[in-house]
Amino acid sequence: MMRFPVLLTVVVALIVTAGVLLVGQAILQPDLPLIVEAGFSLDEITPNADGDTDIATFEYTITRTAKVSLLFEAEDGTVFVFREDEPRFADDYLVEFSGVVDGYTLPGEDIPGEVERRLIPDGVYTWRLIAEDVNSGEIEERSGTIAVRDADSPLPVISVFDISPPVFTPNQDSISDRVQVHVYLEKDADLQVYLLDDAGVRYPISARKEGRQPNEAGRHIFDYEGGVDLGADPPPDGTYTVVAVAQDAVGQRIRRTSQVTIAQGGKPRAEILRQAVGVDVVFEVWP
Repeated sequence: MMRFPVLLTVVVALIVTAGVLLVGQAILQPDLPLIVEAGFSLDEITPNADGDTDIATFEYTITRTAKVSLLFEAEDGTVFVFREDEPRFADDYLVEFSGVVDGYTLPGEDIPGEVERRLIPDGVYTWRLIAEDVNSGEIEERSGTIAVRDADSPLPVISVFDISPPVFTPNQDSISDRVQVHVYLEKDADLQVYLLDDAGVRYPISARKEGRQPNEAGRHIFDYEGGVDLGADPPPDGTYTVVAVAQDAVGQRIRRTSQVTIAQGGKPRAEILRQAVGVDVVFEVWP
């Protein structure tokens, strides 16, 4: 008969204790803002790869899982994207900023290829860190200013990107066994050329050594025979994307693409032997 009141007392005690703990936790650790702090280590950067104030560190703290964006707004209202809706857990974060943002083109520009990464123009910018709580949808923002001066803004333009022949047959029959990619760089940059198949597999293409230094501005020729000359099997027959990517010292990057087709590829399975020397047939003239 006494068990029920005892059990009820225990349950009530547990509820009260839990409530006290929750209230105590709220008092000791109240709800924090979604963004606790955010800011740059420098007020101004000069991204020209001279080793002096090329990069500023951006640090921020978020207290809940959120989608985070970091944007830069110029004085004329143009917005440049550095990060957009990137998922982040509650933690402290640090990122280096060199003035390079997602690729863009300015009005009137005609740049061959895709500008993947590019310096923002010199000027004073309002940066905005925007965080959206993935559970509640709450949005918070922090902002400040940073200046960009003396930027090495010319892009690593690939002004020439020619492929010949458009179809090649890497089988060592001396007919269209190789393909050449002709590239012209407008400034010094790291230059990579490769074949890309539909599954995303890359096949590197080597540059020919013709006196010009690798990654130096100017003309470069890349030569590809499918690996057959090295005893390897060439990629399967089909059409491939040829990719050329140039990235300069400050991180600006341009990508150009075209296509080439591989047909009748394979290592030779027959061997041509030299004809034997000597007399095999003798003709005699009879009267």
